[in-house]
Amino acid sequence: MSDIFGSDNCKRYADITVLFECHTDYYRKRISLKSVGQRIIGGENAVIEEYPFANNITIFGHDVVHFCGGSIISDTWIITSAQCALSINVREFHIRAGSTYYYKDGTIYNVEKIVIHPAFNYQNNDFDIGLVKLKKKIVFDKFKQPIKLSEKDQIIKNDIEIIVVGWGATRNVGPFSENLKKTDLQKISNEECTSTYGYQLTNRMFCVIANNHKPCVGDSGAPAIINNTLIGVASWSEACGFSYPTAYASLSYVIDWIKEETAIS
Repeated sequence: MSDIFGSDNCKRYADITVLFECHTDYYRKRISLKSVGQRIIGGENAVIEEYPFANNITIFGHDVVHFCGGSIISDTWIITSAQCALSINVREFHIRAGSTYYYKDGTIYNVEKIVIHPAFNYQNNDFDIGLVKLKKKIVFDKFKQPIKLSEKDQIIKNDIEIIVVGWGATRNVGPFSENLKKTDLQKISNEECTSTYGYQLTNRMFCVIANNHKPCVGDSGAPAIINNTLIGVASWSEACGFSYPTAYASLSYVIDWIKEETAIS
């Protein structure tokens, strides 16, 4: 992994290597190798009108820096990964919605609070779901819309194509994509994914893979979609190599908790 992510001291913190050059202990403690945020390598350009629920979590400082992906699920709530939500400092992070680009246009929203799934396991990323509440309501239009959520216990069949979108980097150790990207990935069985990694996936996870494109650094928390329905958020992968599947947190197992926390009917 060090040949992809840099020195041994930094290789476990792929996102932080890119954003902070491994110098910020606060964030370093919160993002591990398996939280490699996901990027879309080999994807194609998309426009926000196609995926108006897509948003990015951004750091405002001397520059605007993309950090993680997310999805609009109501006029005041965003869903992302627990790993991303744990890293949010409400004074420094913002949500940009309604733009094809992570650094301009759209509308900026301040963060009021974050909620992490109470069963989130930092060691194996089980229940990797986080919620972000905004300080002001989103006014919906053709650029900003909530996405339909997965049904409880929805079964995702093996070999089905899943759409993923995000602003992550498009090549190893490359810059984040300025333009929203999309691609199709194939769902594989948890048994196949487990055999690749050598340890057991939980029922709250599913894996996707493709021959010439995949997620990696930059879009942890980004959406996985079937038939305009959000079925998962990007969680972890051991490496950016195409032979490694990417694991997503499955919404169907936590939908009751999401609705309870957000009061979505």
